[in-house]
Amino acid sequence: MDRLSSSLKYALMATTMIIGSAGMALAQPTPPGDPAEAKGRAAQYSLTPRGDVDGLIVADGTEIRLPPHASTLLVFAVHPGDPVTIRGTKTSVSPVVTATTVTNDATGIVVEIGPHGPPQRLDDESRNTAPMKV
Repeated sequence: MDRLSSSLKYALMATTMIIGSAGMALAQPTPPGDPAEAKGRAAQYSLTPRGDVDGLIVADGTEIRLPPHASTLLVFAVHPGDPVTIRGTKTSVSPVVTATTVTNDATGIVVEIGPHGPPQRLDDESRNTAPMKV
């Protein structure tokens, strides 16, 4: 019985080591900043907690991140089920790409995502000071 328990103990340790090393091999981070291209079908939009569109999820599970100013352009250009090509940069989280262009392969529409400028500031001079008519 002592021999059986030691055999089971060694088998359990070997299995744990194999599973642990396989998990470490899968968890290798992708180098951020590398150019990336993702192709596939748009599965759904990704949403913020407020319900605003902040990206796209491709059918293979790749998440495409967009800046807030590009979400309206994306919604008009790409619909779930459309074939898409995304060019951008990889992030440190594996299947996530920060998009620079999103192309709807079915229609040929290209959404160019440029840098978003600083928010406009309204000064007192630029505000409409005309009285409101009710």
